[in-house]
Amino acid sequence: MKSRKVAEINGRNIILVDQEYKDTKWIQWVVSRTYDETQPENQKWDSGVYFDSLTDAVNYSTGKFLKQ
Repeated sequence: MKSRKVAEINGRNIILVDQEYKDTKWIQWVVSRTYDETQPENQKWDSGVYFDSLTDAVNYSTGKFLKQ
């Protein structure tokens, strides 16, 4: 797993995570209050929430995710 922080909104980090399992690779977006930039391959999410789209991650960070 490799990760990189792409933004911070309302004190929450939006992180792009490259996932890999056997022969399958995919990306996910994580919103977490913590991110250690010195350990991009060894992250431990304290309260990370995973999303398949950047739009959902941003909406969650801004509080618009469940308001429709």
